[in-house]
Amino acid sequence: RPSLALINPIDNEDYVAQWQAGLGQYFQTVRLFNAQRAEAEKQLELLVLFGHLDEHWRQALDRAVAVLRSERGREHREAASLITEWIADALTFQLSQRVPEGLPVKPVEDLLFTRYQHELQARERRCRRQVEEVYHYHRLQRSELDIDLEASELFNVEQWYLWGLDRRALTLVAASAGALLGGGTGLALDGMTAGLTGGLGTLISGTLGAASGGVAALRYADEIAQLRVKGIPSGGKLVSYGPSRNPNFPFVLLGRALLHQQRLCSRTHADRSALQLDTALLADVSDAERRQLARWFAALRQPRSAAAARQALAEWMLARTGAPSGSA
Repeated sequence: RPSLALINPIDNEDYVAQWQAGLGQYFQTVRLFNAQRAEAEKQLELLVLFGHLDEHWRQALDRAVAVLRSERGREHREAASLITEWIADALTFQLSQRVPEGLPVKPVEDLLFTRYQHELQARERRCRRQVEEVYHYHRLQRSELDIDLEASELFNVEQWYLWGLDRRALTLVAASAGALLGGGTGLALDGMTAGLTGGLGTLISGTLGAASGGVAALRYADEIAQLRVKGIPSGGKLVSYGPSRNPNFPFVLLGRALLHQQRLCSRTHADRSALQLDTALLADVSDAERRQLARWFAALRQPRSAAAARQALAEWMLARTGAPSGSA
């Protein structure tokens, strides 16, 4: 009769080899299985293995595995939809404020930028909570779940090359993005905005040899959005900030969201350790994929093409999880 022994190391694996040798004398199969750390797919593989121990168990366990895999696919699709909606929302977000005739504009400029940051940070946190609920993390304390993620703020521009594209990758997409971002969008930002964002644009030189549109995009790769001040026929001025036209900004949003999702998917509900922020998930994305992502991000900013771009981006995210595509 088939037999199976599981070794569940708790604190360390110091004596695993000895246990394997000893149990191997009495059991046909010996598996190392950390019940606290095993990812969902490893748990399902174990259920399948149990089904091979007894023919009477197999049919019921196979049905259970099929149901659980279907539910996991649904979770991935719902999470992809939430993340895509968040990115589309962030890329079209804009704030405006009227300034009566004779009043200074500068305080309003500062206020709009601060409100812009706070609002997008709040929306990102809301998206994270929604994704956590999709994967049934309802009662986790914030310090247990994402202390490291929360400590790295969305508008910490110095970390943008961790979350988004590095300078080499940004060079590759900048020319195509620059063609979309240039012209009427006005990439040259107000000096006040540059000061507030603490940009690293000086690190990127025009000698990179990209096309002129790409150089323009790269020059402001560490700025966020554009400030506009326009006169109003009735008197006064209209001050607007956003939406972001930065070519790296959507990659930052995507990288942060994917890392958060991956950390949720790779942990068990018994795990109470803090999520670690140590991986640039977009580093393994091919150059062709980066260019395609840049096109989708540009399409998300256009009402006529936004729906198709959301669907395409969600399907791309599903492909990374291994889940079947479908209605996202």
